[in-house]
Amino acid sequence: MNNNVNFRICDVRYNYRMAGVTVRYGKVLLHQVEGNNFWSLPGGRCAINEDSAYALGREYEEEMGQKVELTRPLWFVEYFYSEKATGETFHEISVIYDVVLADHGIFANGEFEGSEAGKKILFKWFDLRELKDLEFYPVFLKEKLQKLPEGMEHIIFRAG
Repeated sequence: MNNNVNFRICDVRYNYRMAGVTVRYGKVLLHQVEGNNFWSLPGGRCAINEDSAYALGREYEEEMGQKVELTRPLWFVEYFYSEKATGETFHEISVIYDVVLADHGIFANGEFEGSEAGKKILFKWFDLRELKDLEFYPVFLKEKLQKLPEGMEHIIFRAG
């Protein structure tokens, strides 16, 4: 049974998502789910009755087999957008954490393949300077990732 906080109401998909930022040597770790043509921060949906930190740690273990340390929350995001492929409208709440991987060795060649629910997920390091030319969502993070905030920031972003 899927107990993720993700549902439709008034023709809008409400989504509660956690994501992690891992920056190392001027590169950021991103992931791409099989079938998607864009990149995003690793993470996933929060389940009902699950706190955001636990949910993000669970997602890393499920998708990568990695334990992580969440050092601090970076952003609380209210994100409103429409998905290009389907035209579906989203109201997404995200909590984005600064993340340290337990084992950097799995990325010795710069990328790693994981999976979840039968779908392949490609994890790959990108130079922060490459983000401006990359199909990466949410787009406002292209700039925000260049310099992580000292404290937690609240972002409200309406795409389009």
